Amino acid sequence: MDFNPAAWQEMRSICSISRNYEIAQLLIRIRGGTPPLMLPIPAARSNSWYKFIIPATSILAIILILFTRFVLFDQPFTLVIALRFTLLAIVPCIIAGAAGWLGARIMWLIMTLSVLIGLIWMAYLSTGHTGWEDLSSLLVFFLSILLGVIIGLIAELAAFLYRRLARR
Repeated sequence: MDFNPAAWQEMRSICSISRNYEIAQLLIRIRGGTPPLMLPIPAARSNSWYKFIIPATSILAIILILFTRFVLFDQPFTLVIALRFTLLAIVPCIIAGAAGWLGARIMWLIMTLSVLIGLIWMAYLSTGHTGWEDLSSLLVFFLSILLGVIIGLIAELAAFLYRRLARR
């Protein structure tokens, strides 16, 4: 799909009016333009957030964190620890999904990426078995989530300022 600057401007104007990605793409195709490549992130306050996005990211995070704990760390499976790590995986995903549902879609994307990067970083740090890897990898996971929140807030603020200055 080639980039068409006129279609991009038309897409931006239609999206700012309709706030609906599918309708904007349909209108551009009807008018003969080529829509730019965009991420299909749901609109704010859409049902897709709590029906699909939050459960999907939570399941992915649960699988990754339990894989890291019980396969890479080679720890014996206990239900209590598994439930604690499941809760540890679900909470950031719900917070990120709530931010996306409220309209902070850039923050949702960055926070979700930070959770996934934190889980991968946590798995990478778990290579040795001296006992400190559990604690240090958990701290790295929390640091990654904190950085995701901070970067997400900065990106949302920058996007807000860009939209505000573009209107003038």
